[in-house]
Amino acid sequence: MPDDLHSTSEGPFLTVFTPTYNRAYTLHLVFNSLLQQSFKDFEWLIVDDGSVDNTSELVEQWITQADFPIRYIRKENGGKHTALNQGIRSAKGRWFLVFDSDDACVADAFALFHDAYKAIPASEEASFSTITARCMDENGQAVGPHYAAEVEDVSDAWQQLVMRSSAERWGINRTSYLQQHLFPEFPGEKFIPESIVWNRLSTKYKTRFINKPLRVFQPLPDGLTASMLRIRVASPNGTRLVYEEQARMGLPFMQKVKSLINYYRFSFHAGKITAGWNPLRWPLLLIGGVFYLKDRRELNSGHRN
Repeated sequence: MPDDLHSTSEGPFLTVFTPTYNRAYTLHLVFNSLLQQSFKDFEWLIVDDGSVDNTSELVEQWITQADFPIRYIRKENGGKHTALNQGIRSAKGRWFLVFDSDDACVADAFALFHDAYKAIPASEEASFSTITARCMDENGQAVGPHYAAEVEDVSDAWQQLVMRSSAERWGINRTSYLQQHLFPEFPGEKFIPESIVWNRLSTKYKTRFINKPLRVFQPLPDGLTASMLRIRVASPNGTRLVYEEQARMGLPFMQKVKSLINYYRFSFHAGKITAGWNPLRWPLLLIGGVFYLKDRRELNSGHRN
């Protein structure tokens, strides 16, 4: 199937990007949400990470039904981060929204993102990389803490990390900035925490946080949240890089210590152990080694069961 079906000569405001792998049974949640959107200046870009189900047949059918452009790209299986890189490179929208294959959203979600963007003064627009909203569960209950204001503009990288990490969040990112901050790829590794890119953006740009819950979050047993330890251990180089960069973000002391411990923990998993000549780091390396041994015991126990 060609990847330029329904393309237009001018890029839309938003590229709605869905990475998918054998999710034909949930992908309709995204499609139905897109059909209901009141704001129509978007394209739907699907990157199929080597599915062996009937995803391509479904997308062909939806292309004939949709009132918005749909593009479909198929690639060899390489993990979500490689699909993200493909999508970021191929996006035509000025802003980029990751819409996972097992989620849904409210009918005015894209309109509210657009409104939040238009409310940024033109003189400050380039300083923002991200506009982030809250999420809700399948019962309509908002998850995570309520912000102090309906709109909060945050420039501090650590504060952005705290607000992103306090609960599930969902947002749009400026495509041109993402194209300058692609996800690192390591041979043989199929996972890297998405926070590595969000952290890199937050050290340079602001995020606008809006209080409205727009995404319906429905974790499934086969999602990335399941068996996360096994997934991270199978991709130790990417995981250790996230913690290494996080430790350089100007974090509070204890958070920096935790990041360094996890850096050493996954350095053991990667077979790359060094603390240099800094005597203050050797205790952290030893603690990281303890967690590494705990990981091995847990994984070995799970394998036997």
